Amino acid sequence: MNAIQRFKYNSETHLASFLGGLLSVFARTLLSHPKEFMAVPVPLHKHRLRERGFNQSLLLAKVVSSDLKTSLDYLSLIRKRDTRSQTGLGGKERRSNVANAFSVTSAAIFKGKKVLLIDDVLTTGCTLNECARILKKSGALEVICLALARTAND
Repeated sequence: MNAIQRFKYNSETHLASFLGGLLSVFARTLLSHPKEFMAVPVPLHKHRLRERGFNQSLLLAKVVSSDLKTSLDYLSLIRKRDTRSQTGLGGKERRSNVANAFSVTSAAIFKGKKVLLIDDVLTTGCTLNECARILKKSGALEVICLALARTAND
């Protein structure tokens, strides 16, 4: 079992430091001025958070934010609808599953800001696209999506 699966599904949260560090190294090559960005993790719904006990994207975002010396906001982008797991869904089903699942607590928080949106695994990009759409609609100047891994089968 690989480190990402162990981190996400076996609650091996100690791997966040190592995996987040890898993400930080990549982010430094991607962003010329990382301090201009606000790190925002893809949120879990409160029911999923209760089940899992942690938000893996938040753990990664904390490491990235610390390494890049950016601000971190993990409360203002929320998952307002408890969606089913994206695992096993096709592209069209994934888009439908996350459509209108996210919102912000206050658009003013993101108005004119550059956001580094962080997730653990990218499959089709539907979740990140929906989050980015909401952030842009709320006034974010720029949204850069950063994922630890991309699945090979999609």
